[in-house]
Amino acid sequence: MSASIVFHLLAALAYSVLAVARWQPLARGRCGQPSQAIGRLCVLGAIVLHGMGLALATIVPQGLHLGWALALSTAVWLGMIVFWIENFLLRIDSILLLLLPAAALACLLAAAFPQGHLVPHANNEWLRTHLLIAMTAYGLITVAALHAMLMTALDRQLHRPIEAAERRDILTRALESMPPLLVLEQLLFRLIWIGFAVLTLTVITGIEVSLRLDGRALPMDHKTVFTLLSWLTFGVLLAGRHLKGWRGRTALRWTLAGFAFLLLSYTGSRFVLDVILQRGTLG
Repeated sequence: MSASIVFHLLAALAYSVLAVARWQPLARGRCGQPSQAIGRLCVLGAIVLHGMGLALATIVPQGLHLGWALALSTAVWLGMIVFWIENFLLRIDSILLLLLPAAALACLLAAAFPQGHLVPHANNEWLRTHLLIAMTAYGLITVAALHAMLMTALDRQLHRPIEAAERRDILTRALESMPPLLVLEQLLFRLIWIGFAVLTLTVITGIEVSLRLDGRALPMDHKTVFTLLSWLTFGVLLAGRHLKGWRGRTALRWTLAGFAFLLLSYTGSRFVLDVILQRGTLG
């Protein structure tokens, strides 16, 4: 078993323990949470383990090694970092109820499917910069998508108060621990604005890399097409928010659609190649 797999499994275990610590009080009908300072420190420890697993998996003597599971794991890892920093500015601990299980799942997938491919021209500084910016955008939008899922569930509960009061299950109690929907919406659009800006830089640096490597500005491959569709989706959403005041379910649908396009731009296609067609070149 490689060191990268070991660290991913350790990170998955750490995230899982933290998730249980968050969900268990709700299962018992209580809303108590671990100390904020201790909780932040524990989450940081899991993030460090996760980052070590990614570094060992992606940085290899031959260059850069990427696969669909590693790309997804990297996005969630960056998303965890975004959350950890954002939580100093706004109390959003409750988002960990969904973010921690997602991070644990991403680590398990990276450990189970370590195969991938060597990135061509990995020594090119422009390409390295482009990949870093792209993965940062991926992470930001991943957190925004998970955030939108939470808001969707909370919105449904608010529109069905009698049904929620009768159920009183663990999910209902979890949603009741969330910040007000208006606060969540403000945070969502803050994430989307930042994510869109970084995604715009991704497109710009991608054009520069493409011009330098093969002389074409926009090669019409699946990655370019789905990335541009994601960029357009978030651009329309932000324009609609500014011009027509889009919010609520409309904003949530557009957010999830933009995330789906971005997910398909790399992870989906590499899943087909690396797992279904088994064309990974480095296990």
